Amino acid sequence: MDNNIKRTIILDNYENPYNKGLTNDKDYCIVNANNESCIDNFDLEIKVENNVIKDMHFDGEGCAISTSSTSIMLKLLIGKTIDEAIKIIEEYEKMIDEKEYDENILEEAIVYSDVYKQPSRKKCALLSYVNLKKYLLSLKKRIGARAVIFDGDKVYLMFRRKKGKEYYVLPGGGVEIGETLEDTVKRELKEEFSVDIKIIGYLGTDVNDPVINHFFHCEILNGTPILGGEELENNSEDNYYEIRELNINDIDNYTVYGKEMIIKALNKDYKDYV
Repeated sequence: MDNNIKRTIILDNYENPYNKGLTNDKDYCIVNANNESCIDNFDLEIKVENNVIKDMHFDGEGCAISTSSTSIMLKLLIGKTIDEAIKIIEEYEKMIDEKEYDENILEEAIVYSDVYKQPSRKKCALLSYVNLKKYLLSLKKRIGARAVIFDGDKVYLMFRRKKGKEYYVLPGGGVEIGETLEDTVKRELKEEFSVDIKIIGYLGTDVNDPVINHFFHCEILNGTPILGGEELENNSEDNYYEIRELNINDIDNYTVYGKEMIIKALNKDYKDYV
C-alpha cells in the first residue's frame, strides 16, 4: 500500500474514529486498555452473542496511532466469531513484530506494517488489540458472576479453607446454560447466602482468573445471610465454607480475591444497572 494512502487512512480514523462513544448498555462488557507510559487510555465496549462479536464501541484518550488503530480494529472485528477475531489479532501482532503474517485478513490494518520502524509506537498500535485478545481468550474459559454486598462499613464474603489454605471470595458462582449473568448472581446468592438481592451496578470483569468472573454491586432485599446450597451440603474441615463480614478497612490484612472490585463498589465506580 502506498505510504500516502496509509497516512490518509490513519488520519481519517484518528479524526473520525469508528463507533467512538459508549452505549452504556448493560448487554455490553467493558475492557480497559491503557498504556502506563503515555496518555493512551480506552474503554472498549463489546457485545458478544452466540460466539459472534455483534458490536463494539470505544471511548477515551489516545494518540493518533492508538486511536486510529482502535477504530480500524472495530471495523475489522465486528461480525467475526471469537476464533476468527483471535486469529486476526494474532496475525496483526505478527505484523507489528516483523514476523511473517497473512496480510489478506488484515484489510485496512496493514497501514501499520511499518510501525516497527518506530519502536516507541509499537505499544500504541498494539494497545487495544492485546487487551481485546485477553478478553476474547477469557470467553473460552468458564464464566461466573459474583456480588459485592456491603453491610454498613463491612462487606459480605465467603471464608474458605481448602487444601490447607485460608482465603476469602466474593459470593457467586458459575453461569449455567441458558442463564444471563444477572440470573446467575441472583440464583447463587439465593442458594449459598439464602437472600434475595437487587443489582445496583456492573463493576466489570477479571480476565486473569482461571474463571472469567463478572462482578456486580448488589444489596440485600430479603433474608438474612445463612449458608445454604451445595456449600452447606459439601462443608467439611478440609473444604470449609463460612459466611463472614469483614471490615472494609481490614481487607488488606487478609487474602481476599476480588478485592479491587470491593474498592470499585465502595467508590461507586460502576455502570448503573437499569
